[in-house]
Amino acid sequence: GTTNNVEGPHGFRFVLTDNNGCTDTETYQVFVRNQPTIQITTPKPASACEGTPFAIQSTSKYVNNTVLWTLQKHTDGTMSDGSISNINSENITYTHGTVDKTLGQAFLKVTTMPIASDVCPPVSDSIQIILHQYPDIDPLVQQKGCIPLTTNWSTIEKRGIPSSQITYAWDFGNGNTSNLQNPTGIVYSTQGKYDVKLTVVNTSGPCPTTVSLANGVEAYPIPKAYFSTDPPFSTTVALPKFKMINQSTIDVNPFNPTLKYNWNFGEGTGTDTSSARDPRYAYGKDTADYNIRLVVTSNHGCADTFMQKVHIGPDIIVFIPNVFTPDEAGPSKNNTFNVTASNFKSFNLRVFNRWGEKLYETDNLNKGWDGKANGVDCMQGVYVYKVEVVSFEDKTYDFSGTVTLLR
Repeated sequence: GTTNNVEGPHGFRFVLTDNNGCTDTETYQVFVRNQPTIQITTPKPASACEGTPFAIQSTSKYVNNTVLWTLQKHTDGTMSDGSISNINSENITYTHGTVDKTLGQAFLKVTTMPIASDVCPPVSDSIQIILHQYPDIDPLVQQKGCIPLTTNWSTIEKRGIPSSQITYAWDFGNGNTSNLQNPTGIVYSTQGKYDVKLTVVNTSGPCPTTVSLANGVEAYPIPKAYFSTDPPFSTTVALPKFKMINQSTIDVNPFNPTLKYNWNFGEGTGTDTSSARDPRYAYGKDTADYNIRLVVTSNHGCADTFMQKVHIGPDIIVFIPNVFTPDEAGPSKNNTFNVTASNFKSFNLRVFNRWGEKLYETDNLNKGWDGKANGVDCMQGVYVYKVEVVSFEDKTYDFSGTVTLLR
């Protein structure tokens, strides 16, 4: 009944003494063996992911470290301690078979092996291994679009694992993550390529399945449409032509996109369009405002629009004579120094002598200089004039020169 190690040979001695004091002694040898023990130390029942070898540990006492592992109920799996099919080691690795996979479990038994001349019966221990499935999910599908790109994701577990024991972990590559099965509204606001990864775990194992998609998202840049014109957004009916200076841009890396251009010059004729990068366009001879629209589209379908108004104004016409005859020595129309102008908002004429003294000034186009200063006739000679004309677009035109007074 002792729990101590009493294994070994033990001698018994019997001494008999009669009433006359006579003695005899008998000795006898007994060999005592400890009862062998075996215990599987792997927690029971054990859980394993199907398709994955499973390590099982055991410990034995009072044997020579040789045990026997056997499969229970069927013999469809394999066992090894690292050497081929060794099933006599205390610690083994079990690889399940197809029957185990179908049943979702396996049963193993380990038994002590008797040593030579052993008188103690063998003992056993057993373990149940519950096999859990890896989730089976479809590959991820690449998503593409122009920024800001909003994406929606979904997945289906196809092995019928209860949803209560499945977890999801999404990594969208842009700093966003999700634990939902079907996350929506994942926004990519910066152009680029992004790797996407999904890990689905059967928590009963735990048994994880991970799928990744390199460049799972391609978020394309949007071009920036812009242009200027030469002349800058305004001209006159004398030369109603503009050259478009295209200054549109787009991020080059990592997609190296190409751009297409669609111009509409706003006349509504149906032919007032162009696909050139820097087109030229001539308007008619009427004064008007026109809206020029540029739509820039990348080869990925991303577009931007820029619109600019241009103005076709009346032409400023100014004629300044270089001689006049105030004493009626010539034609009557030359009796005064008159400036001829059209299509203007305001007008100013000043006349100076050679010393820079102002002799005459008027804002009335119809009142020319009669060759007098303070009511006194000026001498024959050359005089300096300055003319300022302001257009209807508030553009100032300055003219200066000399005029000859003849008497």
